[in-house]
Amino acid sequence: MAGSDWRRVWESKAGEGDFAASGRSSGDPGQLFALLADACAALAPSPSDRVLDLGCGVGLIARHLTPYVSWLVGLDFALPLLERARSAAPEGCFVAGALPGLPFRDGAFTLVLASSVLQYLDGDQGVERGLAEMRRVTAPGGRAFASGNPDLRRKEEYIAGIDGLDLPEERKDVIRERNRKAFWMSPDALAEQARRVGFEPKLTAIAPSVWQSHYMFDLALVAR
Repeated sequence: MAGSDWRRVWESKAGEGDFAASGRSSGDPGQLFALLADACAALAPSPSDRVLDLGCGVGLIARHLTPYVSWLVGLDFALPLLERARSAAPEGCFVAGALPGLPFRDGAFTLVLASSVLQYLDGDQGVERGLAEMRRVTAPGGRAFASGNPDLRRKEEYIAGIDGLDLPEERKDVIRERNRKAFWMSPDALAEQARRVGFEPKLTAIAPSVWQSHYMFDLALVAR
């Protein structure tokens, strides 16, 4: 699916609840806490950090990090979601854009978060370009976190499991199609791509209380 097609997908979700508009079919405070805990464990934010939240959506994570860091910029290509993020986290700065081609100088951020972003890039080459751009804007010694990456080893199992969801058939068809068109990744191959562009990668598991944990994985990164 082309980038413009994905943009229309996310713009169409602007009227939905925070979790649905962030690409999650369900959610509750416990799952949000788990997502935040994973991000904070990988990034270890401090009051002096400059943070970039790529694919910030409605600011589901950004609104909770903004009060505890020096500066937070959220970036997304879906303008209606950005408007909601600005309302939810007025202390942050939210700008339009997408990977690759970030409108920031080299090393502008000490921490970079990309939550459920890489799967919407254009295959292996698009992901490596995206990782390279993440590395470019991360200061040496800074940290990045690419979370919620769909594991290629679980693809067929996950898509087959959509049949068992308690949803109307037309909704299940949409979910199947969207997941077939997303880019599913090999954890080891993704780690090697990150290494090639200048990160030191570490594969990590998603908190088991997050519903995506059975088919996705996380990647913690340190900029060399």
